Amino acid sequence: MQLVRYAVLLVACAAASGCVSPVARRYPAGNSAVSEATFKSLVRDLSSSKRQNAKAKDQLVALGKDSLPYLLREVDLRDCSYINERRQDRATRALRVIRNIGCTNAIEACEWLLLDADIDAKGISLNALFTEAVIYLHDNFQLQDARDIYVAFVTRHRDKYVEQELIKTHWRAGRRVDLLHVDITCNIPLLLRMDDKAAADAVAELVRLMKLPTYGGMAIHRLAPDGFTIMSDPPDSGGLEQLLFSTPAEK
Repeated sequence: MQLVRYAVLLVACAAASGCVSPVARRYPAGNSAVSEATFKSLVRDLSSSKRQNAKAKDQLVALGKDSLPYLLREVDLRDCSYINERRQDRATRALRVIRNIGCTNAIEACEWLLLDADIDAKGISLNALFTEAVIYLHDNFQLQDARDIYVAFVTRHRDKYVEQELIKTHWRAGRRVDLLHVDITCNIPLLLRMDDKAAADAVAELVRLMKLPTYGGMAIHRLAPDGFTIMSDPPDSGGLEQLLFSTPAEK
């Protein structure tokens, strides 16, 4: 009982002293006519339902830069002790709203996620989060940091976007094949225009990946256009192959 009273006292002292979490200190709220409680409620609504997501997304985008601290706190997972699938989905949906607003503030959070994070709960949700982070870097490819993070992800972290899966058939024993589940191909047109060895290494890795016999049967996990649904669809096997494998005269 005494320990319980002590814990309650610590919480009360922290609240009285204005103690804030590391992620809140990293992204302090600005002066806004809209209350902090309203922003937090809107961010929660992004993962409540498809209907609530659509309403909250429109309001957060309309509020613009005032929304960013609360959205960035949702995307930056560095201080989370356990990042389960639900938490990953929340981050993905918040990152989509940040993309809609348009800013570069989430690059550091994406760098940690793509290059440094070691997340136990792997699956469709994490792949969709990685895909959204890669597309966010694509949106900001005019910045060297964004280009460097993307190239490092493609060339040094293949285990995060390609998974080995056991494919079984009724007429023979199963075999393990490499399957792409994160959309890393969206930056190819920009990479081809970069006169840079690291970019060339990234393109070479993508060419090897797209030449795999299983490429056409792979499933990319991503956030749907509605900003709420986590979905799977095949990678681009038409335009990008034409771009990569055509002769200089054809390009």
